[in-house]
Amino acid sequence: YQQKTWNCWDRIIVPGFNSKGEVVTLRDICDHIQREHDLVPQQLLFGTATLYDKEDEIKEQQPPFSLTELIRKITGKPIPKECRLLILSMVCENEELDDELPPVHVMLQTNQ
Repeated sequence: YQQKTWNCWDRIIVPGFNSKGEVVTLRDICDHIQREHDLVPQQLLFGTATLYDKEDEIKEQQPPFSLTELIRKITGKPIPKECRLLILSMVCENEELDDELPPVHVMLQTNQ
């Protein structure tokens, strides 16, 4: 993708907490991926649950939910407190159908 070749061992690592120590939002994740990897997410998926679809971007103003709260809202299942890693799948703009992007690993462990 964009003249970068990925292999099956690659991962896109995203910190799970912002500078204030709060769990990141979808906007934080999309911004990080675009800034660090020059990729523009079209969709982000957690398993079969669609967390983000650029074509269905939030039209009305809502408070931004943390990633863990959004997953709970969409799937009806809370993320266990002991969970250290969330794995998301991603589809990006201008991606060819046969391009395989690495999974997005959102690290939920803290450095305490």
